[in-house]
Amino acid sequence: MAAEPAPAARELETALRRFELAMLRELGYAVEFAREAGNGAPIEAGRDYWYVAERGPVRAGEGETPANAVRLRGLTLIDLERGRFEDAATAAQAKQLMRLLINHSLNGQELATRALVRDLQSLGSTE
Repeated sequence: MAAEPAPAARELETALRRFELAMLRELGYAVEFAREAGNGAPIEAGRDYWYVAERGPVRAGEGETPANAVRLRGLTLIDLERGRFEDAATAAQAKQLMRLLINHSLNGQELATRALVRDLQSLGSTE
């Protein structure tokens, strides 16, 4: 089992996720967390969903993984809608989702902010 990140690392991760969401919105990417793509049904906390780039959340069922998608808990989507990152699973899944959406939006190019965070983390570990 992975260790819980230190409070400073959690705060950094939360700030980064909020920045990434704001950036996506500023770029015109309509991030939908509250409703299912296609039918507009409200997200249910106890269900699993695929968040499909260019589409949004769709119910996860039996079968193949959709292309360009990440699997999330309904609770994670609800937490993201509310701007809450306290839950460890929400934080981890939010990171996966942001990577998917940013990579999709940038056609695979890396953001300089990711390299900056890695550099800052490596500096912190040498102290």
